[in-house]
Amino acid sequence: MKTFFKYITAACLGIISLSSCNEDNDDIQLNPNDFVNPTITTTATTAELSEDTQNAVAFTFDWTDASFGVASPIKYDIEVTTAEGQFDEATILTSTTETTFDITGAELNAFVVEKLGLAENEEATIKYRIAAFLGTYGGANKLYSEPKTITLTPYSTSRETPWGLVGSATPNGWNGPDVKFWKTSTAGVLETYAYLAPDATGGIEFKIRKNNEWVEEFGGNIMSTTASSFEGTLVAGGSNITVPQAGHYHIKINLNEMTFSAEKYEFGITGDATPNSWDGPDAQLLTYDSANDVWIANNVTFTDGMIKFRVNNAWDINFGGSNGTLAPGGDNIQVTAGTYNIVLDLQNLAYSIIPAQ
Repeated sequence: MKTFFKYITAACLGIISLSSCNEDNDDIQLNPNDFVNPTITTTATTAELSEDTQNAVAFTFDWTDASFGVASPIKYDIEVTTAEGQFDEATILTSTTETTFDITGAELNAFVVEKLGLAENEEATIKYRIAAFLGTYGGANKLYSEPKTITLTPYSTSRETPWGLVGSATPNGWNGPDVKFWKTSTAGVLETYAYLAPDATGGIEFKIRKNNEWVEEFGGNIMSTTASSFEGTLVAGGSNITVPQAGHYHIKINLNEMTFSAEKYEFGITGDATPNSWDGPDAQLLTYDSANDVWIANNVTFTDGMIKFRVNNAWDINFGGSNGTLAPGGDNIQVTAGTYNIVLDLQNLAYSIIPAQ
């Protein structure tokens, strides 16, 4: 997702003369009679937001060049507020030197829900204008376009779905509750993680069903396997899917194409504070809690030292961080000797390491 940010305005421009924060604009003399405001040329007044089209462009902002009557670069802010809001308290959607800006459905939806506080699944109107300014950090002299409006209905940003994984291979067996599937960034493609293990008879089987019931359910056929993965087709009411070998898996189902895939995915803890140090293998494994979409490990014992979290005893996917914030490939995390309960929230890039009771 593009980064939404707000530039800090600084009193760099005078009414008649400018001493800019950008040295390229030093001692520029401005004449307000030469000023030309930007004009919005976008004709669209609605934006269609939905999960099905979230990765496509939902709205294009277009405007004409502004002018301060001098040969100096101009930047533009797209200022956005609610229908009832005031522009002096507007949020900056983006800043650019161009006179056009495309935003995807996912980006616009997140912006209006998280930044403007619009309610999900309720039609609303927002308003926007273009602010033009000289210099890197803006200034007291800004030129504004006339405001325009956009009508839209934000969709829910919840990742929850009614679908689940059930079977002898799953922790709760055929009676459930099921291992929950969660939405991905692609509509109709869902994911979960689970340890698929043999039952008392040695069978490792599962199916996909909706709402922990057998009203809508899928079996299927495995079409190909490797040492660390398998994939196949989903069939409504089909046969149980037999897992080639036990293990921790990242499982995806594609309800658009009626396919499934599973890849070995073992989340562990490595570092000199763990028994096997940095070379592994990672002795401290985490378990996926599908009900809350987090990874957990209880009663983990550390010595004084550093740790990180990684997948499959390799560094291709790893997380470090500090102060409760995770970062892909981030810094080593300092721990002190003791026994802890750990929670990783990969969706919100957060972690907790709390002394066990």
